[in-house]
Amino acid sequence: MQQPLRFSTDVLPERDRLAIWREVFGRYVVMAQVEPAGDGGFSQTATLRELPGLSLGSFSSTGYQVTRTKNLVVDGNDNLVLIINSAGRSQFHQLGREAVLASHEGVLMSNAEQGSGIHPGASRHLTISAPRRTLVSMVRDPEAIACRPLPRSEVLRLLISYIQSTDSLSLDSPGLGQAFATHLQDLMVLAIGATSDGEEVARGRGLRAARLVAIKLDIGRSLGRNDLSIGALALRHGVTTRYVQKLFESDGATFTEYVIERRLLEARRMLTDPRFAGHSIGDIALKAGFGDLPYFTRSFRRRFGMTPSDAREQARREPE
Repeated sequence: MQQPLRFSTDVLPERDRLAIWREVFGRYVVMAQVEPAGDGGFSQTATLRELPGLSLGSFSSTGYQVTRTKNLVVDGNDNLVLIINSAGRSQFHQLGREAVLASHEGVLMSNAEQGSGIHPGASRHLTISAPRRTLVSMVRDPEAIACRPLPRSEVLRLLISYIQSTDSLSLDSPGLGQAFATHLQDLMVLAIGATSDGEEVARGRGLRAARLVAIKLDIGRSLGRNDLSIGALALRHGVTTRYVQKLFESDGATFTEYVIERRLLEARRMLTDPRFAGHSIGDIALKAGFGDLPYFTRSFRRRFGMTPSDAREQARREPE
C-alpha cells in the first residue's frame, strides 16, 4: 500500500506556486481544473491516501475553486466522491443543482459529470472517492442524491472522527488497510442512502467500528473525570449501555478493562515525563482518574511489574 502523499504549496517557490499546483496537483492528482478564489495569497496543504478500492483526501486551504470540465470528464473516471466540510463554507454545482454547505455538512459529487465546487475562504474538508461499481449494489440511487446537501448527521460526524483517528497511523499491516477502507465505504454508503440490505451490512460493520473509535476517543479525553462511566458515554453517543458493552466485548476487552488500561498508561506517561516531576504520585494518580491510591499502586505494579515510584526513578536514571 502506498504511503500517504502530502502536498503543500508552502514548500514551492512563490513565483511557480500556482503553475505547479494547477498542473501537477490539479491535473494529475485530483483530475480537475483548479484556480485560487478570493484576494490575497494562496496556500493549500493536502494529504492523500490510496486504500483498497477507494482514495481518501484531507485538505486545508485558502479560497479556491475546483472544476471537473467537459474535457476532463472524457477520461472515463466515474468515481463517486463524498465531500465533507470540516470547517468553512462551500458551494457546489452539478446536474443543474446547487448545494451550499456549512461546517460538518456534506455533498456527493460524480466524476462522470461536469461539476464544480468553490471554497470562497479558508476551509478544511475531507473527500472519499470510490468507483461507482463498488458502491452501486449498496446504495439506492446515487445520481438522485448527487449535488444535494447532506445535513449534519451522526454518520458524517463519525466519518470525520474515524478518519482523523488514523491520521498518524500506518495502515500497512496485512488486513488493516482493507478493514479501514471497508469501514469508510460502509459509512459513505450510509451517508448517501443505503438499500435495506446495504444498510444492515454497513451498520453492523463500518458504523460499529466508527462508533467504537469515537467512544475510545471520548474516553481518552475524559480519563481524569470522576464521572467517566459507561452510562454517561452511552448517553453522549446516543446508544444503550448494553450496546457499548458489546462494542468492547467484540474488541476483546470489557469497558472497565479498557478504561483501567488507558488510565494506567496515562499515569505511566506522566510519571516518566520530566514536566510532571514536581507532581506527587497521588496527584498523578488522581489526574489519571484513580481516586484510590492503594488500588492504583497495586494495579500499576500488576500491569508494569514495578511500583509507580520505581517507574519514576527508572525514568530519571535513563539517559536523555
